[in-house]
Amino acid sequence: LRQLREAGIRLSLSEPSGSLALLDRLHDAPVHLLRLPHAAIETIAAGAFSTLMAPWRERGRGLIVDHVRSIDAVSRLWDLGIDFLQGDALAATGPRLDYDFEQDAG
Repeated sequence: LRQLREAGIRLSLSEPSGSLALLDRLHDAPVHLLRLPHAAIETIAAGAFSTLMAPWRERGRGLIVDHVRSIDAVSRLWDLGIDFLQGDALAATGPRLDYDFEQDAG
């Protein structure tokens, strides 16, 4: 993993359980982004979340929050400084996975 990082490849880790205790264990891991479900942070006070994330941020690491389902949640997460958001509040899933990007390229 360290060799990949040294080659400029950024690694991310997804924690589906949403356990924020994982942050301490990842202190020395060569991980650039952590992906957490929205449920993991939706009830944490902004100050407590900022304190918890400070060591992670000081190392230049980012955070992805998925399963964001409301515009109110988007606003709160923006205020918390989340780097990337995923979920139905931003773009709902659709039935088709065969979108032709070349058609829009002109």
